[in-house]
Amino acid sequence: MGGDYHEGCEYVPELFVALSLVTPLYGTAGVLGNHDYYRCYDLIKAEMERYGMKLLEHQVDTIRKDGEFILVAGVRDPFDLIQNGVSPTTELSDPDFVILLTHTPDYAENVPVPHTDLALAGHTHGG
Repeated sequence: MGGDYHEGCEYVPELFVALSLVTPLYGTAGVLGNHDYYRCYDLIKAEMERYGMKLLEHQVDTIRKDGEFILVAGVRDPFDLIQNGVSPTTELSDPDFVILLTHTPDYAENVPVPHTDLALAGHTHGG
């Protein structure tokens, strides 16, 4: 999931109830959007935890199946490059298949994202 989960904090619980109805075989991971950092951060984080959704803030998670794996890395606040200007994929290796989740697609243009095979971004506000 790519972030910006609200248009008002009062709707966050209902949103995550709806999102929890989608049950991907290997779980749900996401990052937060710029609006989520300015408002509702604690509420969104709590709702993600409540429904077992992984919040990847400059972290890497592993999806495993039959002895194979995919790494999923997430960027914390891609607009704060002073704190987060080093991609969480930097320490990974080329043979690994790596998906990078970032709120804004600009992150992959402004910051080197080595070892990234697929970058997925939100911030499109409807497409």
